[in-house]
This record gives sequence, C-alpha cells and structure tokens, in this order.
Amino acid sequence: MFLITTVLQGTRSKRYPDRPGRVYLRIAGRSVATDGGLVKECRTVSTNIMLASGEAIDDVINRLRPFVMMLYLIIEGRIENGDEISLDDVVADFRRCIDGEMSMRKIIDEAQAGFTIRTDIVRLGNDLKRHFKLVCPIKQDSANFLNYIEIKARQCVENGQDSTGRSYMSLKNSLSKFVSANVLPFSQINKDFVSHYSDWLEDSGVRASTQSFYLRNLRTIVNSASDEGLINVPANFFQGLNTRVIFKRDIEEQVILTKEALKKIADVDLSDDKEAELVRDMFMFGFYCRGMELMEIMTLKKSYIKNGILKYRRRMKGNERVVPLDNAAYDILQRYITSNRNYIFPLLEKYIGLPHHAIVQKVYATIKRVGKNVGFPSLTFTMNISCWHNLMSQIKASEILFGT
Repeated sequence: MFLITTVLQGTRSKRYPDRPGRVYLRIAGRSVATDGGLVKECRTVSTNIMLASGEAIDDVINRLRPFVMMLYLIIEGRIENGDEISLDDVVADFRRCIDGEMSMRKIIDEAQAGFTIRTDIVRLGNDLKRHFKLVCPIKQDSANFLNYIEIKARQCVENGQDSTGRSYMSLKNSLSKFVSANVLPFSQINKDFVSHYSDWLEDSGVRASTQSFYLRNLRTIVNSASDEGLINVPANFFQGLNTRVIFKRDIEEQVILTKEALKKIADVDLSDDKEAELVRDMFMFGFYCRGMELMEIMTLKKSYIKNGILKYRRRMKGNERVVPLDNAAYDILQRYITSNRNYIFPLLEKYIGLPHHAIVQKVYATIKRVGKNVGFPSLTFTMNISCWHNLMSQIKASEILFGT
C-alpha cells in the first residue's frame, strides 16, 4: 500500500515573498529491511506546477490530476507485472513520463484520460481523494457486504479515522446479528432489507439515537458501494427511515460557559505556553465565527478567506457557511496566516504524519490546561459553539433594531 500526498513549497525569496511557490507530490511506502522488519520510505517529486500566493490545491487540481495518475499507473503496472516495487524505480519512471519518453507513452495517455484509483494499491491525501473516483476491487458474484464494511473500516483506521472505523465495525456486528450469519451477499441489499433492518432495531429495544447511528453508517457504506459500482441504489433507498435524530438537551444539566469566563479565556496571557496560546486562539476564533468544530478550524485554508469573508463547508452536513470576520477574528488571523502554509492554523503541518485523532487528543489536553489557567477546568473545545448560541439567545430582536 502506498500513500500519495501533496507538498506545497512556498517561495524561498526574501526579496520577492509573493513569488509563486511550487507543488510537489510525496509518495510513501513500506519496504522490508534486512532484518525482516518494515521500513517506511518517502520520496518527493516535482510537478512543475506553480502556486500563487493565496491559491490552494483545489485551484490547480485540473493540472495536478495527471501527475497523480502517472504515479498511480506506474505502481499499478508494476504490481500487475509481478515486479518488485522500489520508490526509486517509481520516481525514475515518473520522471521519464515528465520527459515524454516514448516507452512511457501509454501511461502518459492513460493519465490524461481516467481518474479511477484502486484503494487496495494507493491511498490519497485528504486534499486529493475527493477529486478522484476510488474503487475497492471486490467481485460482484462473490462479494460479501459484511466483508466490504470491514474493508472500509480498515481503510478508515489506516487514514487515522479510528472513530469512524469503530463505527463501521459496530455496524457490521449489528448486521451479523440481524441476518444470523457472517455472509451477506450484495444481492440482498435492497430497500426492503434496509426497512426490515430498521424494524428489527426498533423491535430489539435499541434506542432511537442508536438506530440513527446504525442507519446513517449503513447509508454511508451503501452509497460508497454504489459509487464503486457494487450495488444499484435508487434515490428513495433510505426514504422514511430514522437516519437523523434531533436530541433534546437538558439546559439545566449543561455546563454553561459564562460571558465573564469567556472574556478571561480571551484575555489570559499564555505567551509562555505557545501550544496553549495557539489552542486558545483557535477556540476564540471559532467563537468569533459563530461557533465552529475543532476539525473545521484545523482544516481552514487561506483560500477560504476573501475580502474579509470566511466561506467554508460544515464538516458533517457539507452546508456552506458565510461568515463576515470581525476585528477580533481578523486579529487572530494576522498572527497565524503566512505565505508558506496552506492551512491558516499550523497544527496539521506542525504534526505532519500524525493521525488526526492523535492531534485532536493533544488539543483536548491543551484546552483543559487553558481552562485551569482561568479557573474553568471543565472547559471543552465545543463550548465555543454552545457559548455563542447561549449568548445570542439572550439578545432581544428589539435590541438589534432599536438598540433598546
């Protein structure tokens, strides 16, 4: 299994800091060492694509796709031929493609034509994979839907999405109990099957929220199988089923972050603890932007901000949010936004290679440290969201209109 990611190199010119940077592709794999252990190797190759200040991968993806496909096709071809694969050989072949050698003409032409990648051969970084059709090679006549779920769970774990992987395995175990077997052919997955599974969950006394959990994960897996051509899903496949639960929150049981506590968080001097200062600033930025999840803040790119307006998509639902930045949010941006970084806040690039869930755990521990500094040890990152909604709920409409 190989991993292809992007590397953005900003300009090295101090005299011309706005000079475009360059886009590289990094390919990572594992080889067997002389002692029988596994050794991780990485190689970086240039695409000759220039990236202007403020641009992101999405802005040059049409030019970048063929380079990614070349790397993939080189690896796929060597696997199909039964050749041993070394990253040095892959890089050498890639450079021959760049030079337009006739011996590589087939790969060059195929790279321009198609964008289907087998997930058992190559994984793509988060900023690349949504631009390609990813296929899990399972034969339809012998496919076991339960095995397919397990494959998806493993892929999630390999991508650092441990929580999603565990959710998929929980779904697999539930479905195994429902069918009383370890084999569930794709041919049995239809609207009636899903409806009967939903009824079985309810009859078994499963809570509504847990029913929703299973059915939402089932919908995700079924849609993935549909994208890979393993199953035909009509538009009304999940219509009428409990795939969304609105949870009633007991306001009295919630720990409410007061306006005074929030001001202490904003004002506390953390200059001696740069990690805590960064996490505090991310927390406050989320608040100033009407409440944001941690992952949404971590993955904000410079290209999302134009003319004082932040535009991004919500992590779970994908809805676009448009947020005018006030002075406090803009001040935080000025402290972190730089020309040589793709993301606004440096966590993902600071801990490059570390799974997202591990970075999140670091942030959770740090925000607790911030809370202790202001006498609020129960502080959590999501309180930037609940606090914003709580404070906004206290504002009267007449105050907005008339200031009274």
